[in-house]
Amino acid sequence: MLDYGRQVEGLWSPDSKSIAVTDYIGSNVSQCLIFSTGMDASPVDVWDEILRGIANEKERARLLKNDHVYIAGVRWTNSMTLKVRVWGHGDVSPAGFQRYYTFTQKPR
Repeated sequence: MLDYGRQVEGLWSPDSKSIAVTDYIGSNVSQCLIFSTGMDASPVDVWDEILRGIANEKERARLLKNDHVYIAGVRWTNSMTLKVRVWGHGDVSPAGFQRYYTFTQKPR
């Protein structure tokens, strides 16, 4: 069961077969999951998928070593591709940072 105790936002894909759910879990973190309408489909954690694609150590440190880092779905660019915003601040980025990434789902 999912528990959205603070704030949650949803974005339906253009074909209405997926929904990106941003869950503002706490004051220092959020989560973005994609749920597909297929009965046996497990949700996709967009954060994990974005991190897999980042090889640059400085960029990885910015995302992993700041104490406040958030991810949110911004918009679907097509039925399979979601644009996400990642932002935050902390010891690595005291003045804050903001980045945009795209995540493309694998065909269902």
